[in-house]
Amino acid sequence: MREEFILKFDDKVSLVGYKWTKPDMVVRGVIQIVHGMAEHILRYSGFGEEMASKGFIVLGVDLYAHGKSTESPDKVGEVLDYDFMDAMIKSVKLVRENHEELFAKNQIHCLFGHSMGSMISQYYIEKYPDDFNHLILSGPEIGRGLYRFAKVITGLFNKKGKIVYSDFVQKISIDGFNKKFVNDHPTIGWLSRNENNRRSYEKDPLCGKKYPVNYFYSLLFNFKTIKKYDFYKAKNLKNRVRQYFHDSQHTAKVQAMVDKVDDFDIVLVD
Repeated sequence: MREEFILKFDDKVSLVGYKWTKPDMVVRGVIQIVHGMAEHILRYSGFGEEMASKGFIVLGVDLYAHGKSTESPDKVGEVLDYDFMDAMIKSVKLVRENHEELFAKNQIHCLFGHSMGSMISQYYIEKYPDDFNHLILSGPEIGRGLYRFAKVITGLFNKKGKIVYSDFVQKISIDGFNKKFVNDHPTIGWLSRNENNRRSYEKDPLCGKKYPVNYFYSLLFNFKTIKKYDFYKAKNLKNRVRQYFHDSQHTAKVQAMVDKVDDFDIVLVD
């Protein structure tokens, strides 16, 4: 069963979210989804229904300036009044705060972030280490040397104003994802192996929009807070994870998060 809810973000904007449940089931925990760039939370409806059938309450919201939380499809990704990533973090926090009673009743509190959502999730758990005791990062993409170069470039464009678009920045970032998948699709082969999934994405007016430079700049500016914990791209994943938990050079917030870890799993997918 899916229910819609509305959260007030500020005096001008409200966020649209959804809760997936299955009545008459013993609840095992709560999963909060953070969606990716240029999409919206209803693209995870199938996942929400599946997890609800397994006994989880699933929550998710169209992040600020995304999906139904924006005034029109042509405004997707445009953030004028806030730093982009700060607005995303606030969106996630509002869901968590407004469903505190659900979290308090259940022991499993899982934050699930995909793509851009995984980056937001990493920032979030450093800022609020007590809010979740489980974390799933799906499709995280941070740490390539190209991003260091892109930070300088986006910084220059960002000085021109809040809403500035750049074909060059788009080419070295999002468009670059498709180089290995061009035989599957000329532009979004990287998105999914499922052709129906790609078609629904293309037809959805709330998906696939090009983002202004301030999105990339905000992401890259915040890169410094998580780059040294970037273990998922390591050549030897076990060694990198071991280093992550044995390293004594943590910030206080990260150390608080690590101290709460009881166990973890690594799942490799191709």
